[in-house]
Amino acid sequence: MTTCIICEKFWNTSSQAKFKDIDADAMTDEAAKFRQRVRKIGRTIDGFWGVWGDLKDTIDEFIGTMPLLQSLRDSSMRTRHWDNLKKQIGKEFDQTNPDFDMSVLTSLGLHNFQSEIDVLVDGARKEEKIEKKMAEVNQVWGSLNLEIKEYKQYHKLATTEDINSYLDDHMVSISAMK
Repeated sequence: MTTCIICEKFWNTSSQAKFKDIDADAMTDEAAKFRQRVRKIGRTIDGFWGVWGDLKDTIDEFIGTMPLLQSLRDSSMRTRHWDNLKKQIGKEFDQTNPDFDMSVLTSLGLHNFQSEIDVLVDGARKEEKIEKKMAEVNQVWGSLNLEIKEYKQYHKLATTEDINSYLDDHMVSISAMK
């Protein structure tokens, strides 16, 4: 079987892979094998063939898209991040649609926005980290029992050791968040 036919079968199968089910590592490995075959063909042909160049470019684009897809599948990506991505690339799509597959992703030309996607996903990961820490802080303060005692003609906290300890810890944690 010729390399082009094998590559076409691989692409037809890969292009139908749903975004949530994509195994980017396996697809990258398979595409790397095709790239190797295409390079060998390039060394054996005389001159530059348009079909060979197009196939080589398509495989390179496909391989370049895979790390971006892995990043976009990160659990930290929220709707606001997807909306930001749509704005940056200037294209509309619905990432929650069951038909959102590899062919749709490839048609978006994400490989042209690698640095933007890297910044976006990095920001999403940092935001998720902050969200988790803030939830932890809220949980601690929400479950803290404060004992109030009468003192002369007013009321005051019985002890402030725990409060001061939590306050110091959380002020340091929150101020270090970026």
